[in-house]
Amino acid sequence: MMLQIGGYYAYYLKGSVIPFISINDCKNTLLKGFESSKNLEFNKHIKAVSIISKKEKELQYVIEKMALLKKSYIESLFKNAK
Repeated sequence: MMLQIGGYYAYYLKGSVIPFISINDCKNTLLKGFESSKNLEFNKHIKAVSIISKKEKELQYVIEKMALLKKSYIESLFKNAK
């Protein structure tokens, strides 16, 4: 959806009523991507994004646990106040 909003593949769209991407355009784009994936610089960036995504998941887990801890502190406060 974000690719559509950004118009990243608008160049490949054909058709006036129902937009579509031809099989040849898709094939050529995938082949170019595969050829560029052999590039070491490309692999370096992919690895960096992978590491960032992993760290993001770890931090999201910590945030969820902190929210549970905060909730339990608040609940224990009100239980002790009774």
